[in-house]
Amino acid sequence: MEILFIILVIIEILLLVLAYMVFLSGRKIRQEITNIIKNHEPGKIKKYKKENIDKLPEPVQRYFNNVLSYGQEYISIAKIRQSGYIRMKKGQKWVPLKALQCFSFQEPSFVWAANAKISPFAWIVARDKYYRKKGNMLVKLFSIFTMVNAAGKEIDVSSFIRYFAEAPWFPTTLLPSKNLSWRKVDSNSAKAIITDGKNNAELLFTFSDDGKIIRVSTFDRYMEEGGKKVKKKWTGYFKNYKKIGAIKIPAEIEAEWNLEEGDFRYIKLKIDAVKYSYSGEMNKNND
Repeated sequence: MEILFIILVIIEILLLVLAYMVFLSGRKIRQEITNIIKNHEPGKIKKYKKENIDKLPEPVQRYFNNVLSYGQEYISIAKIRQSGYIRMKKGQKWVPLKALQCFSFQEPSFVWAANAKISPFAWIVARDKYYRKKGNMLVKLFSIFTMVNAAGKEIDVSSFIRYFAEAPWFPTTLLPSKNLSWRKVDSNSAKAIITDGKNNAELLFTFSDDGKIIRVSTFDRYMEEGGKKVKKKWTGYFKNYKKIGAIKIPAEIEAEWNLEEGDFRYIKLKIDAVKYSYSGEMNKNND
């Protein structure tokens, strides 16, 4: 009985230690989200006007005329809850996930925090971010044991690309700015030229006839291959547009790598909830 008691005490201590480490990991991610929100400085209110798009390629004008209304205030902060599926390798089973993502417009930045249950008794936490021109992808088993901690100039660019590739979720960010300009390609596509310090890339957006972004692709994003980070074609897909207040956004996004051996679709996300802030201050109760 004494040995059994000692074993139970050890198990309880280990569980408490695990719970505390999970708490610390979650608190760090919450602090990163708070940093993005606090980093936004309230300034002059910007509103969407006709002159903002007069000189843009026709498909881009068509898009903004569909998803925004004149007088629409620019989104400062977007906080989006998501659910969906992810996989790490082709042929691997899809793993369900829940995620929270926070974007800031004033200085391009985001934090994406996801929890994926890989078995009844195991889970991973993935955190992707772009903040102050730096990217970082962190993946931990049980929120504790580091599996991936990717950083460097290639991750900086890839995370920066992700920010603008997902901007249809907060579309005023795609209006011309110091970080983004548009170049005509044809009647249904245009290139977004994006820059942020040393980070720069081109994204090719494809538009439907009724003014929706349906696809985005780039050759400037990096993936891991043979222990090296190499540029590969990447494509994201948007569908099921819904109206959130006065704004129309895609409720579902999927993404894939377009590789020589075939396409590898690795993530499917849908929106569960959206909170926009137009003043840079989020409702603290909207967690």
